[in-house]
Amino acid sequence: MAKKQKKSWLKRWQESWFDNSRLDNFKSINDYINFQPKNLLDIGCGLAHEAEHFQNKYKSNIYLLDGDVSVTENNSRDINYGPVDDFKFYNKIDDLKKSLDNIQENSPIDTPRLLTAALGLGSETGEFVEIVKKMILQGKPADEDNIFHMKRELGDVMWYWVTACMALDLDPVEVISENQKKLEARYGEQFTIDQSEVRAKGDL
Repeated sequence: MAKKQKKSWLKRWQESWFDNSRLDNFKSINDYINFQPKNLLDIGCGLAHEAEHFQNKYKSNIYLLDGDVSVTENNSRDINYGPVDDFKFYNKIDDLKKSLDNIQENSPIDTPRLLTAALGLGSETGEFVEIVKKMILQGKPADEDNIFHMKRELGDVMWYWVTACMALDLDPVEVISENQKKLEARYGEQFTIDQSEVRAKGDL
């Protein structure tokens, strides 16, 4: 019996059923986030089907990052992803490194520390949100153990927040003070929904 040849990933990704599944993914993500994203970072993008749908629908700027793009002997994607030309809007690792080096060398920003802080803030905030979600929606007990767990996650958030301040050469006290001034200018003595939604020009 002849050995059945295994399709390369590239051929699989170009079949109609795969396009349809990526479109379904886009619709699910779009319904979930419920806003028009200006910028998207797609890590592990493959051929970037979902990201391309966002770009087509919302004119989003998309930044794509994927694995090894070295060409294999038979151009198969079973192991490596193949040539960069197969990708749409593809950012190579070398391009990312140049961008990081450019910021590091031509600005006061400590780029590695800033990247650590940004990723850490996202992940640790997510862990805090996960506990809250499970308590409110899934019956996780609001007991001392989970309050202590949230306390520890908030500590992690604060650690990465301070790391971000260090990366930007900012005094944490001045950051807090600037936030107080911003909120006082926006709301005065009392918060209102209207002032929250309709902001003055330059109010970030």
